[in-house]
Amino acid sequence: MVDWKSLANSTGYKSLKAAYIRDAHEAGQRSSPMRDKQEFLRHFNWVINRAKHYAVRTNTTVEEVLDGWEEKRSYWWLNYYQECNQPKLPSGKPSNVQHMKPETYYKTSNWFPRSPKERFELIRRERRTAARNARQKAGKKPRRKIYYRRRNL
Repeated sequence: MVDWKSLANSTGYKSLKAAYIRDAHEAGQRSSPMRDKQEFLRHFNWVINRAKHYAVRTNTTVEEVLDGWEEKRSYWWLNYYQECNQPKLPSGKPSNVQHMKPETYYKTSNWFPRSPKERFELIRRERRTAARNARQKAGKKPRRKIYYRRRNL
């Protein structure tokens, strides 16, 4: 949760908001502005949301994140706050790991083999047996192994 009162009193937020208000006011004064007020507002909200993201990932407050960014900023805020300067931080969870059902976890027990090869073989044997029993329950014929004889040529 964000404490908006303390965020509104921080120097980083005040500096960012002053830059936003100045640019939005100039866009309203010009007859054909380069950017409209909605774009400035959308980008301002993006900055606040990215600061929240950084606060969660780095275990700090939003005020500290914004203060640090505003201290380092030496040019126009719309160019400074962008994806290349403030990228999303990784969560620490590998991106290639997918959710697994509890039935597919490795079993841990004293009787269960410890080597991965033996564990794999046992799991495969258990699944084969479960499939065979399911076919029998459904009233289907069991699958037979087909052996091919080598022909002598």
